[in-house]
Amino acid sequence: MIDQDQRNKKERLRCLSFFIVFEWLHIIFTGESLKYRGNILRFFNLLLYDINKLIFGGRIMEQTKDGQIIVVEKAVPKDVQRIIEICSKGYAYTVRNNRNQEIAKKAIQEYYNEERVLREIKETNEKWNGYIVARVDGKVVGAAGGGLWETGVGIIYVIYLDLNYLRQGIGSRLIHYLTEQQVQLGAIKQQVSVLTVNDLGQKFYHALGFRKLYERKHPTDHEYNSYILERSIQ
Repeated sequence: MIDQDQRNKKERLRCLSFFIVFEWLHIIFTGESLKYRGNILRFFNLLLYDINKLIFGGRIMEQTKDGQIIVVEKAVPKDVQRIIEICSKGYAYTVRNNRNQEIAKKAIQEYYNEERVLREIKETNEKWNGYIVARVDGKVVGAAGGGLWETGVGIIYVIYLDLNYLRQGIGSRLIHYLTEQQVQLGAIKQQVSVLTVNDLGQKFYHALGFRKLYERKHPTDHEYNSYILERSIQ
């Protein structure tokens, strides 16, 4: 028996399909687009996303040009050690030039220990949707997690990649999965915190349409200040 979630997804697919066909016919016969033309590519991407998820049972599966299989899906308990390794190394790499490394060590110990990560895989809700992972040929190479910060506002709490898999589109795939989770929960905006020293991360988020809201000060060390970024996901 098809559950309510699948029925909702199928209904959404039908609505999106009709919208795309109508928009395309309108462009052909009038030479101009409707007021939603700026969102047509997003609608099309979400349509492909939902088709992919329906086919692969909640996972996103793609094949790269060099033949590697990339899967984005919810994490399971056996992923704990790889999530810890990837997130710990990713955070340490981001703040590698900061003078006070004790702050980094304490943050890693607090957020990326086995007990906490396992709990955050198993226990989920609207505020925390659980860890998701990206696998390349079965190996976990990226991890991320988010949820609803408040009504209508999603948030990305964490995203890190295996340093050997940077600049391969894996981060964008993780963000896309998180975004779809949050859209399903009613989010129309999305926020993320990125360290001011993380130039690579800032460029990544700006390319995805995020813009700076404000700078959040660290209580003891300015090198750990962060920017709060936001974008529309309507």
